[in-house]
Amino acid sequence: MGFFTGRATLARYRVDGPAPKIFTEEHLDKLSHHAAGKSRILASDGVEFGWTAGDHILDVRFELAKNIINDYLFFGFRIDTVKLPSDLLRAYYAIDLAALCANNPSGFPSNKQKREAKESARDRLEHEAKDGRYTKRKVIECAWDLRSNEFLFGTTSVTQWDRLSTHFKNTFGYNLIPITAGSQAYSFAELHNRTRNVEEASYVPFGPGVPAGGDIAWAL
Repeated sequence: MGFFTGRATLARYRVDGPAPKIFTEEHLDKLSHHAAGKSRILASDGVEFGWTAGDHILDVRFELAKNIINDYLFFGFRIDTVKLPSDLLRAYYAIDLAALCANNPSGFPSNKQKREAKESARDRLEHEAKDGRYTKRKVIECAWDLRSNEFLFGTTSVTQWDRLSTHFKNTFGYNLIPITAGSQAYSFAELHNRTRNVEEASYVPFGPGVPAGGDIAWAL
């Protein structure tokens, strides 16, 4: 997994619920129940997603020794996208259209025949896609830190975050709240009773002749 093999770009989230005392088989069972290819979670854009166990892109065997290390729960989030090849779709369309209009006296296809050829070509591709030949699979690494109750997600993509947050809520029953620089600063200030300092903080200019404080258009 990416967290074990070097640097990783990631986003941090706070789990909006009580931190578990320890990670157990119960957590692994929930991951397995919502694993990729099993739960068949289908987004409105036709993308399927689910959890993986980390050994490889098709691994859905969640185990204590593999997925729970010290105070961390490691696993993956797999996104399956079906992309029908446009060049093959055009080829099937041309073949089906030629067969449909072969006996036309004019030698040209009618609008109805064009629609039928388009539908049959797409139906043929979608039937072929059922065996996974046109499916693109991608796994994003995840880690749940028990001590801080933070969730680390190996990408900053907003699109993938939307899918992750939905699936995490369905699996564990908790929302994920993004940890931003502002929220982190406020959390640190709360620990030392200095929240007023954060609320009254102002911008510091880095160039000469720029007044301190005030409103800045891009920060509104």
